[in-house]
Formats: sequence, structure tokens, C-alpha cells
Amino acid sequence: MSLFDGIKRFFGGSSPAVVDEAAEALRLQMQARCLHFRRLLAANKAALEIMADIEERMTPKAKGGYRPFDMTYVRSAAARSVAAVFQMINNLNALSDRAYEDLKPAFSRIARNIDKHLGYVPPSHEGPLVLPLSEIRASDVSLVGGKMAQLGEVANHVNLPVPDGFAVTAAGYNLFMAVNNLQESIDLRIQQTDSSDLKSLLELSHAIQQRIYMAVVPQELARAFEEALEPLRVRYGKDLRLALRSSAVDEDVKDASFAGQFSTELSIEANDALDVWREIIASKYSVAAMSYRFTRGILDDSVPMCVGVLVMVDAVAGGVAYSQNPTPAPEVAGGQPHIVINAVHGLPKPVVDGSFSPDMFRCSRAFPPVLLDTQRGNQTWRLRNDPEQGLVSLDLTEAEQAQPALRPEQACAVARMALMLEEYYGAAQDVEWAITADGGIVLLQSRALKTAQPVEEEQSNAEQEEAQRHLRTNLPLLAQGGVVASAGVGLGSAFVARRERDILSFPRGGVLVVEQAQPYWATLLPRAAALVCEAGGTAGHLASVAREYGLPALFGISHATTVLDGKEVTVDTQARAVYDGLYEDIVPPAPAHNPMASSPVYAALESIVPFIVPLNLLDPESEHFAPAYCETLHDITRFCHEKAVSLLFDQEDSTSSKTYGKQLKVGKKLQYWIMDMADGFKKPVTGSTVELDNIQCQPLLALWEGMTSVPWEGPPSIDASGFMSVVMESTMKPQLETMAENAMQQKNFFIIDRNYVNLQARFGYHFCTVDANVTENPHENYVSFQFKGGAASAERRITRAHMVARVLEAQGFRCDVKSDALFAIAEGRDQHASLRRVAVLGHLLLHTRQIDMVMNRPGMVQRIEEKLLAETTMIMERGAA
Repeated sequence: MSLFDGIKRFFGGSSPAVVDEAAEALRLQMQARCLHFRRLLAANKAALEIMADIEERMTPKAKGGYRPFDMTYVRSAAARSVAAVFQMINNLNALSDRAYEDLKPAFSRIARNIDKHLGYVPPSHEGPLVLPLSEIRASDVSLVGGKMAQLGEVANHVNLPVPDGFAVTAAGYNLFMAVNNLQESIDLRIQQTDSSDLKSLLELSHAIQQRIYMAVVPQELARAFEEALEPLRVRYGKDLRLALRSSAVDEDVKDASFAGQFSTELSIEANDALDVWREIIASKYSVAAMSYRFTRGILDDSVPMCVGVLVMVDAVAGGVAYSQNPTPAPEVAGGQPHIVINAVHGLPKPVVDGSFSPDMFRCSRAFPPVLLDTQRGNQTWRLRNDPEQGLVSLDLTEAEQAQPALRPEQACAVARMALMLEEYYGAAQDVEWAITADGGIVLLQSRALKTAQPVEEEQSNAEQEEAQRHLRTNLPLLAQGGVVASAGVGLGSAFVARRERDILSFPRGGVLVVEQAQPYWATLLPRAAALVCEAGGTAGHLASVAREYGLPALFGISHATTVLDGKEVTVDTQARAVYDGLYEDIVPPAPAHNPMASSPVYAALESIVPFIVPLNLLDPESEHFAPAYCETLHDITRFCHEKAVSLLFDQEDSTSSKTYGKQLKVGKKLQYWIMDMADGFKKPVTGSTVELDNIQCQPLLALWEGMTSVPWEGPPSIDASGFMSVVMESTMKPQLETMAENAMQQKNFFIIDRNYVNLQARFGYHFCTVDANVTENPHENYVSFQFKGGAASAERRITRAHMVARVLEAQGFRCDVKSDALFAIAEGRDQHASLRRVAVLGHLLLHTRQIDMVMNRPGMVQRIEEKLLAETTMIMERGAA
């Protein structure tokens, strides 16, 4: 029976004469209102999903962990939430004959605030294209980048020896990008690429770098470059060799070092320097660099690539000094802070590249420093700057291999320099240096050092301590010492990566095992549970990035690639060992770590959250529940949903609501409200109630079956902490609905036709939506569920959402949990299978009430989950052939 037939029967028969103009107008009005209401509900669902996703991105401590995002996500989330709320406003006005036009000024005000905080500032072309080192100060960081700004500061204020040279500035970079129209096309490509997909990132990297390689250097920039080179040619003559070092703006800041993510090219002839400069620019778009920016939340256009052009230092030894130990070392100086020096014979490049394990010297922080101990590496060759051949690799003689890279007095001299720089900058420093043939120390770089934070360990019982002692003394797979590059415990399946294409096969949550600690592998660190390297030291670029991510890392572990490949292992940096098997009992509780927390992208999302997520309109009965008091998009969604429900189901409202809003009657009890769009009732209903046996909407009947087939046993018994959790949440949020009968409970309602049901319901403190369409055609069938809220703490609500998701996934739903919000869908199933899943949702609607109060008790969680799984499995099997 069609809706038209229903109108005819309601007005007293099937004669066309009875269907007058008023009845036809009512039919069309009701049909249009239901359509607008469904559209409003769809927009409401979309808006709430976006808000839940934003909340989860901002709070990585929630289950599911940290999820990186870029500016494309931020702008997309803002645009999608604005669009969804705009649709809600339009459909509410269509429902109400334009009664809520005053929502539009509030909406416009909120949207303008979001736009203002996402405003774009174009790059500047002002300033010199090149700048001599003698004119550079720390304040010039936005002009020459962090590395060159600090080098200029040291040269001109600390009076330490540094290489001669100049910087190609951000203005030079921006001019190059603008003349070749590169930035616009790069931005477009980035927006069209899923930055979390490594295969897509590889393809993007190749395409962008090829464009840069083929781009033309503007004549103005080429002329300035040559003019800056000429004094160096005069001073150093035919022996002039250059080092071109990246110095991107925002590089070498304390929270984002970019360690090893951009290129440095050594021993370059002056005539080739401009072409190599272009290669350094292209390195901004390497896979490692783009992945790092994405993971750390750094805007692409906030990192202009400045480049230092410096005279090569022909070093007999070099390396990196940390003015404080970056990782805990209880075996040295009683665990007190000390200076750590990694050194090699020749140029220091192998130290930062992780080519082999360097010599390590540890000195006291007293002045003058004292050498505390030395740990020998495994260096067999060195790099040298040759004026004719350029960069050459020379084997060390046996006598040279037997000698440490530094004499004790040299190690102490390097330590003194590190302390001087720490005192000058007022913070721990990461210092790259070289020693020349005459014994002089030349500073190559100084940047802020991220040091390890002390971790408060939870007390463990005697049995746990005994288990850890047994594990750490009896079961190591590998325990040859090595060095702690980044402290912690991690476990997973060991994956040996040997070549570039291996990054595409690395499993998320695996333990990354490599031969050399090369910076390239930083691409995989956000996905890894731990890192093990056969070679490398604590001062390498890969070690620095591991510490930024808080990733447990052991370096200098011999034979790791052959022994560990494919095994499930536990990496324990405290014991400097790798165990066979997964031992979760020794994993300490780790604080939530979000590498994006201080990034520009995170700041951008954080700046618009106050205009999107908070909910201020809490009490529908308050005089402040009005458009003028909407401060966020969430406020508007709440207002629109509340008013839309009232328009359709408030019995004091219109004739159409009185006619089509029916209260479900089961026995003597009045239950939910039902609105029949077409053919949902077997017979026309003239009164205000409808009997259950008059319903022919199959999805509604399946939902009702699930809600009533197993009687609800009432809320679980709660302990004092569960009770106080609810009390505290209710105290902080007095607007939460209770189980007592109230206006909102009366507005739990179904919209139906023969094959469709939409349920909007509040059960106690949580809100649920069921939306299902079930026909004989599987391609038209879907069953969806949305679930959020509760009266207990956020942690308990989140636990409940994940538990319900596991139950639904076992019954064939695809689930997505964002904070305490659950979204689930099953689609494309046949009619019987779809209706069974609707019944499952009905069961869960009733039987998950108030269980959030006991979600802090793992045993209770397991028992409830097993019970729900058994009951929903029984429902799924009911009626099966």
C-alpha cells in the first residue's frame, strides 16, 4: 500500500472523491517533511562523526593511539563540518517554514572564526637572496634557517671557529619556487595524496623531485650565488671544496630536529655548487622528509629550504657531542647527567649516517670535564676531503684501528666546548664538530638537544619483579651490549629492512631491524614498536628521530638481521637485550606520546576546535537554548536536532504531527513514537496509538524482536568507584538525562516505511541511532548503528565503545570507534542476514545500558562481552536454514 492509499483510507474510504485538496496537501507536506528530516539526520550523523574524529586526533591517549594528520585533513575536517551543519540549518528551516532563520548569523559568525584561524600567509620574496656567514645572527632564523642561524651566532658572538661560507636564503628559495610555479602544483599534488600511504608517498616524492631537478634557477639568484662564491675562490684558490648543508626554516628546533631528513653534500667543486643546491632543495621532498613532516604535523609551506654553502674542513677526526646524556645510563656516574661524545677517524659523516658504531666517550659535566669512560666502536675506514678527488674513503690500518678516534685530552676539549654552548644557549646542545690536522676544533653545527625525561615507575609486586629478573638473565636472544639510542620496551614481529622497497612491506607495529642506522629508515619509525640496528650510535640522525617519537631503540647489536628476522621479539633497552617471544608483563606503562603536540598543524587544528567541538547548549528547557547562544558547530547540531524532533513529534504542534506521529502500544504499555512514511502499517490508524501487530515494517519488527527477546536484567552491580564516577560526571554535567520519564525519553521515535527504519533514542545517559533499509535486493540493504555517551568517566565509556565494537565485528559489522563514539555498518547482505543484524542491534540497545559504570573492572568487561557475544550469536542463528 502506498502513502497515497494510506491517505485515502485515513479519510474514510477508497473513493477518489474523498481525497480533497486538503488531504493531498497534507500528503505532500508530510512526505516533504519526512524527506527533510532524513536529510537533517544524515547531516547530523556526518557532523558528529567529524567532531568525534577531531576529538580523537587531539587526544591520542584514547584507545587506538596517536594518528598523524596534515593540513589537508585540518582544512577538510573544517570544511566538511561546516557543510554538514549548513545542511542541517537548511533542512530545519524547510521543516519549520523558515522559523529558524536566526541560526544563520550564528553559523556565519562561527564559520568566519574558523576561516580566520586557517588563514593562509603567502611566502615572502623580500630580503637578500644570499647572506655571508659574517652577517648572520640567531635572529635570522626565518631568513637562513635554524642551522645557519645558529652557526652565524656562534661565529659572531661565541667566537668559536666555524667554516667560512654563506647561506642561500628563504627569499632565494621562494624566488626559485615562484619563477618555476612549483609551490602551487606541489600543494595540489600533496592535497590529492594520502600522506599515510607509503606507496602513494613514494610516487609523489619522485614526481615532485623530478620537477625540481628540471626547474631553471632564476638569473638573479644565479648571479647572487656566483658573487658570494667569488671571495671564497680568492681566499682558498684551487683547493676550494664546498659542503652544502640543508638549513630549512623550522629545522633544528627543539621539538622537531629534522635530523637527517634533508641532504648534505660534501666536497663539491665550486662550479657544481649551484646544481647541487638544487638537489638539496629537492631533498625537501624525499619520502623520509615528507613522512616526517606529515607525522610531526609540520606545514610544507612553513619549511622554506635555505642552504649553507661552507668551505670543507679536512678533518682527522670528527663526530657529535651531547652536552647531556640523551638516554638513561645508570652504569655511568651513578646515573647522573654527563656529556656523551661519539667520534670517528676522519670526517664525522659516518657518525650521523649510522654507517658503523663509533667510539663513545663519556665525560663529567664538571668544569673542566673529566673523562669517565670509553667504549670502542668498530670503525674500519674513514672519509677524507681530497682537493683533487673530492670525498674519498680510505681503509684504516691496523695501527689506526687500534687507536681511539680521540685522545683523552681531545675528548675533554670537545666536552668543554659542549658545556660552553649549553651555557650560552641555556639548554642542552647537540654539537657536530671536527678536529683539523693542527689539533684545532671546528664547530660544524649546534642545535637544541631533546633529552630523556625521567619516568616514574609504578611499583610492581614481588612476582612481577621475579619474572623480570628471570627473563632478563635467562632468555635473551641477543645481548651483546650495544648502546641505548632511545629508552623503553617494545614488542612485535621482527622485520628486516635492507632496501628502499622494503618500506612498503613493513607491518605496522613491527620491530624494525636494519644493518645501518641510516636516516632513510626514519620513514618507518612512526609505524614501528621498536628499532634494532647492527651499527650506529646515540648521536646519529636515526637515533635522534627515534627519541623524538619515544621509540625504544638499541644500536650496535651484532647479527640482529640474521637472528631476529621473522621472529616475535621483545626489545628491552634497560637490559640492552632482545628476547624471543612477546613479554607484555615487562612493558612499563608509557605516557601518551604525541609527536605532533607542538607542531603547526596540531596548532591549526587546536585553534579551530573551540568553534567546532564543545557543546554549550545543554538544557532544552533553558532560555539560553536559542540560536543567539550557539557558540560552536556542535551547539547548532544539538539545536537543530532537538527542534527537528519537536517539530515532528510534539503533539501540541501541527495537524500533520498529530496525524502521523503514533505512539506504539504493546499490551497496556505505551512505548516509542512512530512516524509511517509509506506502507509501514498494515491498516490505517485513526487514533493516536498503533498496536505492534499492526506493524508490517520488517526492520522495525526485527529491531523490536532484538529489544525484547532476552529480558534486561537491570544495570550491573557497581562498586564505590563506579558509583562515584557516575556521580562526578553527573555533577559536572547536570544536563545528562536520567532514566526517569522526561520529555526527551518521550521523544524516542521510529521513522518507518515497509522496508526502512530509523530509530533515534536515548537510553539512560547514552544516545543511539539505528538506520536500516532491508529489501529482497542485497545491493540496497544496509544496517547502521551510532552509539555515544554515558554517565561514567571518559575512559570507561571508551572501553564500552570498544567492547560493543568487538561484539558487532564478530557479527559481521564494520566498526569505527572514535573516543567514546561507535559507528558500525553492515551492507550488501541478503534480506534474512540483514534482518538478523537489525535484531542484534535491538538487543544491544537494551543490554548495554549503564554498563559503562563497571568498565574499569577487566573481569566484568570480559564476562559482559562473552554474554553479549553468546546472546547476539543466538539471535544471528535464529531462523537460519
